[in-house]
Amino acid sequence: MALPYRPRKTTHVAWLLRDGGRHGLELEGVRTGGSPRMRPAGLGGYPPGRPHTGRVSFGVLFVCTGNLCRSPVAERYLRSRLGPQAAVHASSAGLRALAGHPMDPFSAQALRELGGDDRGHAARGLDEDMVLAADLILGASVEHRDAVLRLVPAALHRTFTVKEFVRLGAAVRPAGDLGAASAVVGAVARQRGRQDAAPPGWDDIADPIGASLEVARAVARDSAAAIDGLLRLLGTPGRR
Repeated sequence: MALPYRPRKTTHVAWLLRDGGRHGLELEGVRTGGSPRMRPAGLGGYPPGRPHTGRVSFGVLFVCTGNLCRSPVAERYLRSRLGPQAAVHASSAGLRALAGHPMDPFSAQALRELGGDDRGHAARGLDEDMVLAADLILGASVEHRDAVLRLVPAALHRTFTVKEFVRLGAAVRPAGDLGAASAVVGAVARQRGRQDAAPPGWDDIADPIGASLEVARAVARDSAAAIDGLLRLLGTPGRR
């Protein structure tokens, strides 16, 4: 069940983003008001219930509002670039998801035109366990990134918008292989204190819900370009 998204008085997202790189936050949920929760050791990005095979793996969670357009396009496009046996596992969720709904028809068509597959998608709401299990959490916009940090503030160093991660990562040496991907995520997080803040909206992917097919196509292409940059940083070039 998705948790309600109410800002907590003890959480200051702007402070975390500005100064978090200077403060070691190792416990998940350390400011959530309850008992601190350790991130499950050795999960390596496997969602709850996925068997651990011992193989190096890396979990990417995409977040948007309804889990109908932006986050499933990113998830399914990433899957299409990697193939079914890839060690990178993509998933998605929404802050206010219409649980069980398929993708928005225009976004689904735009995804198919890029080589992705929308079949079987069912929207779901974001919850704390999804954040705990992921190695990298990528929001479609700053709103989504900040909502994740209100839910699990200590996920700061692995939570970005998709475009923010690629922008900051331009100053980071890409991973040589997937085993170094977590180190790259940490290096990208440290760039927050070294690079100027982006202008408002710069790191966001626009919401195409209710717009035309052409808008959905443009948004899907914007997402795909960011995912291609993500793959380069993670040392997983993917297939075409």
